[in-house]
Amino acid sequence: MPPDTGGTHHALIIEDNRDLGRLFSDLLNVLGCTADVVSSAQAGIEQALLNPPDVVFCDLRLPGDSDGFDVARSLRADARTRHACLIAVTGVDTAWIRSTALEAGFDDVLGKPVKFAQVQAVLAALQNRPAHADTTVMRKPLDGTAAPCWTTER
Repeated sequence: MPPDTGGTHHALIIEDNRDLGRLFSDLLNVLGCTADVVSSAQAGIEQALLNPPDVVFCDLRLPGDSDGFDVARSLRADARTRHACLIAVTGVDTAWIRSTALEAGFDDVLGKPVKFAQVQAVLAALQNRPAHADTTVMRKPLDGTAAPCWTTER
């Protein structure tokens, strides 16, 4: 039986490593989510606009002219997707990457390899999202706890 995350969510995974994308999708399925997987920034933006997700897990380094930062800016700029929880996934988790990702519109940054408990915490936080989530974003609490929280600050 899947762990209780409080409900079904639809996720979009944007990851150029197809095996990792499939593994991430399988993990989300175990946690009770549906998931779409795409391998480029442009395909991710198109899929998000076609079928708006509750949460997006997006690699920052993607092939082509656009990257994960571009994905976040595009999704935040569109009314259909600005409410989505955007999680950057990166193999290079530095202070600069984290800061740049948050400025681009991501709610959080997860270093690879992503841990099961981190994904569970993101999904659990979606259940606690305020009714007007389109005007709020998820941010990690400053007290260092693992679970994200929602705030109206941008």
